[in-house]
Amino acid sequence: ALTIEEQKLFVNYLKNSHKYSHWYPIFAFMLGTGLRVGEATGLRWCDVDIKEGIVSINHTLVYYNHAKSVDGAKGGCYFGINTPKSEAGHREVPMFDFVKEAFLMEKERQELLGLRCEAVVDGYTDFIFINRFGQPQHQSTLNKAIRRIIRDCNDEQLLKDENAKVLPFPS
Repeated sequence: ALTIEEQKLFVNYLKNSHKYSHWYPIFAFMLGTGLRVGEATGLRWCDVDIKEGIVSINHTLVYYNHAKSVDGAKGGCYFGINTPKSEAGHREVPMFDFVKEAFLMEKERQELLGLRCEAVVDGYTDFIFINRFGQPQHQSTLNKAIRRIIRDCNDEQLLKDENAKVLPFPS
């Protein structure tokens, strides 16, 4: 959890950083909606109504070790789709204007780079937040990115002023 001041620092750093600006859409979205990582990474373009400003949450993207079943289904670690844990998990989330802007930025970035979702997970495809290979973002990749972003943001802040406000490192 970040204070309002810390959120502003984080978001402004992302927006103005050439190195990290591609992370702005997903982190702005997560801060602006409070969704869980699996809900955010599992979003598909059909789940978002930018015009109405609504995001429909009806599934989550998970990555875990699937035990090999007796009927021969493959084992190992891979993505899967789960339903929300409770009925309350099925919901519509309103979007702030900056969240709408983040979606539009992501769409434009993908179009400029010629990126499109290449993954099909349990019949679901067209995920919004994808990596450069067209695969859904992985939770561990997001966690590593947050750590690098915080480190570099804090370094930049402290170079300007040794008493500057900095971002807390996740535990």
